[in-house]
Amino acid sequence: MSYDGMLEPLGQSQVIAYLTPLANEFAVHLISFEKPNDTRRFEDIEQLRKQLDAAGIIWHPQRYHKRPKVISTVYDMLRASATAAVVARRYRVKLCHARSLLSAIMLMPALIVGGRKLVFDIRGFWTDERIEGGIIKANSTVERTLRWLERAAFRRADHIVTLTHASVERLRTDPRFGHPTAPITVIPTCADLGKFTPADTSEPESPFIVGYVGQIGAWYRFDEMIELYKAFERRLPGARMLIINRSQQNEVRHALYKAGVSADRYEVVAATRADVPYHVRRMDVGVVLMIDAFSNFARAPTKLAEYLGCGIPCVGDPQVGDLQMILDGEQVGMTMSDHSPAERERAVDSILALRADPGLAARCVASAHRHFSLENGVARYRAIYYGLLDDAA
Repeated sequence: MSYDGMLEPLGQSQVIAYLTPLANEFAVHLISFEKPNDTRRFEDIEQLRKQLDAAGIIWHPQRYHKRPKVISTVYDMLRASATAAVVARRYRVKLCHARSLLSAIMLMPALIVGGRKLVFDIRGFWTDERIEGGIIKANSTVERTLRWLERAAFRRADHIVTLTHASVERLRTDPRFGHPTAPITVIPTCADLGKFTPADTSEPESPFIVGYVGQIGAWYRFDEMIELYKAFERRLPGARMLIINRSQQNEVRHALYKAGVSADRYEVVAATRADVPYHVRRMDVGVVLMIDAFSNFARAPTKLAEYLGCGIPCVGDPQVGDLQMILDGEQVGMTMSDHSPAERERAVDSILALRADPGLAARCVASAHRHFSLENGVARYRAIYYGLLDDAA
């Protein structure tokens, strides 16, 4: 079960991409929540249904409701819980895979009536993300309820999947998670590294490009990314900034205008998923800078896999997931200890030194395959599934 929609890019890259090869060995039923705007795209729905049918995946889409705020969520969860229980009983499902805390909660009735195995794929520290993002209040009744449900899901889990090595110790030792004892496997957000590949070195040289893929606001320090770009531009006159963003282009341009970046120094691209690899290849360095938050320990930004797969080094924050281990440890970028002017200059020095290394691109690609290979991710899920099903036999 996924609370994300399969008609969204995330559902395509982080759910269907894994389930398609797994469906060759397991009977897969997929329950997802589809947004109203996506459900109006009738041709896309039909195409996706054919794709899933061809893969042998039985799809049970649920309509996502946003309003009224609390009532709609409760309604969606109750309806999906009933659907899951019916599917589990009718098809004699032996294993339930919950993608996020809400999915785990919705699968509880199916687990209770059938004694099925649970894979709790946490996708991050869900409750902490909501508190740090200002969605729910700390120490409120809502938080206490979510903490209780979260600990219940961890206790019920037969196997836990997390995105980062940095989060494992917190899961084991931090009392907010109830000290879960189930086995934990790290499976980061993987990328299709058959598509995210380095550029042809015969292509003509272009201005130095500082790049960013994804949303701005909330968790990401876009203002700091702009300041980092300006540090590169001072060192390399003519450098440009490239932002791949589909839904916030006005906000992106406004932020750049406020920071004093002229329109001829940046490019904002609303790329389709198929076009993203081409634009990432144009970059000389990618950026992942995020706000300070406890939940960052469990984050694995997909953009990191995409940068590295294309042979592009990255500048990131050390407290975000495994960025420090990967970028600094494998010399495929660098992490900034803070966001001071001096640290920006150090980042520029470090990246320019790396760009002068002829082995950089190959090292980035090797790192991407080591950590973010879709094939490796599928293999880890396969091992979890077989292990739990053998135990249940």
